[in-house]
Amino acid sequence: MTGLTMVERPVPTDEPARRIECDARTALGILDDPESVEMLEALDEPKTVGELAETCGIPLSTAYRKVDAFHETGVVEQSIRLDLGGKHAAQYERSIDAITVRFDAGVECECVQRAD
Repeated sequence: MTGLTMVERPVPTDEPARRIECDARTALGILDDPESVEMLEALDEPKTVGELAETCGIPLSTAYRKVDAFHETGVVEQSIRLDLGGKHAAQYERSIDAITVRFDAGVECECVQRAD
């Protein structure tokens, strides 16, 4: 059966990319972990955790743990993939385009939200 995807997104505007503060330790931890970087790269379009684990060649338990951490920090968005058969699934997509780290006055991080 063909699944339907419903993703809530803000209406696109001509405003510049929105920058949000992100925790320096979390951002640096993501960037220091090759699996996390690979997972975020793969989440350029919505995927279930199972699809993500298969794409990245990692154990399902690892994928769930990291996606939960990504979701808590706001670097991925969750939506629901609707299925006509009634088996709906959570799917995730990267919500940022960049993580910027600066060392001007201590360590500062910004996450740049994706443009629609």
